[in-house]
Amino acid sequence: MNVLSQRGCRQFSLSPAEGERAGVRGNSCDFTSRPTLHALHAPRSPRSPRSTGRALPCLLAFAFLTLPLHAEPAGSADAFIDSIGVCTHPPQYPVYQNTNMVMTNLALLGIRHTRCDGYNQDWVWDYWNRLYTNSGVKRTEIFFPNSAWTNWSLSNMVALARRHPAMMDAVEGPNETDAEGITYNGAHFPQGTILFQNDLYNAMKNDPQTTNLTVLAPTLADPTKTTNLIGCQLDYENMHSYANGSKADNALDVWWIPYANQIINPHKPIIASECGWHTAVNFTNNDQPGVSERAQGKYIPRLFGEYWNRGIVRAFTYELFDEGTNLLNSQQCYGLLHHDGTPKPAFTAERNMIALLNDPGAGTALSPPFLAGDPLDYTLSGNTNNVHHVLLEKRNGDFYLLLWQEVLSFDTATKLDLTNPPAAVTLTLPKYIASAVTYTFTDSGALVTNAPPITNNTLALNIPDSVFFVALSPVPFALKDNADSTGITIVGVWTSSTNVPGYYGKDYLFDSATGGGKSVQFTPNLPMPGYYDVYDRWTTNSNRATHVPIDVNSAAGTSTIYVNQQTNNGRWVYLGTFLFNAGANGNVTVRDDGANGNVIADAVEFICSTSNAWSLVQSLTLSNQTASVLSLAAPGHIYQLQRSTNVLFTAPLRSWTTNSPTSARFQLMDNFSDLSTPPSAAFYRLLNAP
Repeated sequence: MNVLSQRGCRQFSLSPAEGERAGVRGNSCDFTSRPTLHALHAPRSPRSPRSTGRALPCLLAFAFLTLPLHAEPAGSADAFIDSIGVCTHPPQYPVYQNTNMVMTNLALLGIRHTRCDGYNQDWVWDYWNRLYTNSGVKRTEIFFPNSAWTNWSLSNMVALARRHPAMMDAVEGPNETDAEGITYNGAHFPQGTILFQNDLYNAMKNDPQTTNLTVLAPTLADPTKTTNLIGCQLDYENMHSYANGSKADNALDVWWIPYANQIINPHKPIIASECGWHTAVNFTNNDQPGVSERAQGKYIPRLFGEYWNRGIVRAFTYELFDEGTNLLNSQQCYGLLHHDGTPKPAFTAERNMIALLNDPGAGTALSPPFLAGDPLDYTLSGNTNNVHHVLLEKRNGDFYLLLWQEVLSFDTATKLDLTNPPAAVTLTLPKYIASAVTYTFTDSGALVTNAPPITNNTLALNIPDSVFFVALSPVPFALKDNADSTGITIVGVWTSSTNVPGYYGKDYLFDSATGGGKSVQFTPNLPMPGYYDVYDRWTTNSNRATHVPIDVNSAAGTSTIYVNQQTNNGRWVYLGTFLFNAGANGNVTVRDDGANGNVIADAVEFICSTSNAWSLVQSLTLSNQTASVLSLAAPGHIYQLQRSTNVLFTAPLRSWTTNSPTSARFQLMDNFSDLSTPPSAAFYRLLNAP
């Protein structure tokens, strides 16, 4: 799709003429959502298999929730899935000795990234490579300088990293050495940690086969000691950001992220190599509070959304399996799966989230996850106080809006699940969204599907305290903004301005009312031939022209529409429905000829009409004399499908009456039985059935 999006807050300057006329001064901002911060519960020491709990100070922070005022750029759905990881252990751990069960469940989960302790044994590395070969699961390996099972040299560490390079995501410095202890070259924590980390970093970077391998910072049990590790060499910062039995965003912004950022300046991207919840609610060992399996199943999908919104590159939840069956020992109950391999709700929910959003094709190397996507011009209104969201897009153009209430779902004092009433919100959508499908988690982590009607471009939704998915399918469309680098032709002198709010993108153009001969032409690259609803946009003021000529140059010729730019500020104004060929063959031109005031050129939108949608058959299966036609339609309507052998539909037509489609896309097979031979090309359009 050909669109322009802008993010962030910008200062603007006014041209003297435009500023005087409008009498407006100030800042112009395009807002994108940021999560609300509420009272944060006092976090304890993070979970570590070998550390004990220590009380940390109570933290409190407040902020405001900003909902999209303009188009919000969507992130890549595939990059979102790529930000998800899980911790495992080597086969020396009893539950992980059942390697078939490990491999089966990793494949079932659909996860791409695991984190594990590095072992100095060739057969273990060969086993991990089988995981990668069979399921595509890559590894982040933790290296230690000394222990009973990793008594190895740096050269041996490099040799192991070189053994199966394709499976390697990253190497990680030693784990929580402030609690577990470290001795390296006679030095203890923190000097020993720094010395080993820098030797590990240099060893990897100095070998040509591992020089591009990402090296993560060492981790700490107590993040307040991060400044003790200043001087470590690293590619990514690292944290063990456990939620202390609270909600997913607990202390992220005022505790975990700020402390992770203290290790190096300027800051580098962050990995959360451990995070999550245990389900031993009645635990007796010294650890953070546990939550129910039901709450864990709600929290973990929310965690991935909260971390994504903060630009955290990858979050590894701890861990894949429960290490034991003792429900009074928290260390044995952090798994997504029980000790016997049966799933907890968290496993089922994470598996279904990955399956729903999976969109293979992006690279899987560690990289900041915010990949550019098309913007969606939408708003949320109603009870949005605790509603957080993520907006994603798949390669086929479908948007996925993830919504949830970021509230407590479990009371660690009473050890009871909390019942949170759903938040009633209204989702207002652009005209080019043809259909919506929602997916809701059950308490077991299963997904329930619904297809709510879009009424007057709005959806009425009830948002639970688990992640709620809204899949939005657009019809083909294109949007051209005056600031686009291509498809914009400017004749004469036009001035950029941000003086009057309501414009699309970063600015709009005005002609200073000098009278005639100026124009701005918007030329889209349309994805398919057909009828398109054309919309123009401008900002209003008393100095605007009331008789602005706009030429729509389509496959049927040129039509001139006159608009009053003193009305409809910041709205998409319908100009009409016109026939266009595919590609950059048509355009819309805003002119100032004969105008009686300032003329504004801002943006033009082309939306394939859901009442007259066309599909072009790009290739025919001549051996069977059939064509597969992917058509577009609004759900709930009956259509007549027409076929012609030319784009203008002047050739003889064939018509079918279609059944009511259930989504914006459906498929039809045409065998050309009415023709003696299949045509070289065929054109199809949908018309509302009489």
